[in-house]
Amino acid sequence: MKLLTVPNLISFCRIVLSFSLLISQPLSLFWIIIYFSCGFSDLLDGFLARKLNKVSPFGATLDTIADVLFYVIVVFSIFYYIDFALYILVWLIVIVVVKLSSMAVVVKNKISFELLHTKLNKVTGIILFICIPFINTSDYIQISLLVICSTSAIIELKRVLQIKKSHN
Repeated sequence: MKLLTVPNLISFCRIVLSFSLLISQPLSLFWIIIYFSCGFSDLLDGFLARKLNKVSPFGATLDTIADVLFYVIVVFSIFYYIDFALYILVWLIVIVVVKLSSMAVVVKNKISFELLHTKLNKVTGIILFICIPFINTSDYIQISLLVICSTSAIIELKRVLQIKKSHN
């Protein structure tokens, strides 16, 4: 199987672009352009993989890694820039722990990363993606995002644990 495909190259580009967020001023015009370029690349790689019949387990894993890396870097790059209330930080940490737990179960049990691409995760990602540039404008945006992300993370963990049971 050929690993060097156009969709995989786009995923690799998202990884590189994600790291460039770390060297730009958070929420500046340059940062937002890179941010939206990463989002566009996420839509494009999956679309092209399906359209060109280049869908593969490697591509799905690479896409997941690029997605996780992108969001970790986004959070890291804006973390000190935004004044989060303590309860929001704690809530965010709990979500990260739940998401990492899901990923650990997937890796430990050799479950396909494609299972993490649920409709709810996609909708959550889109909502999160659209709202991040406005995250500093309102506590209501932060709380709404945390509710959506919490729901998605819990449902994902529940699903992965059910799959784990069926594997045993």
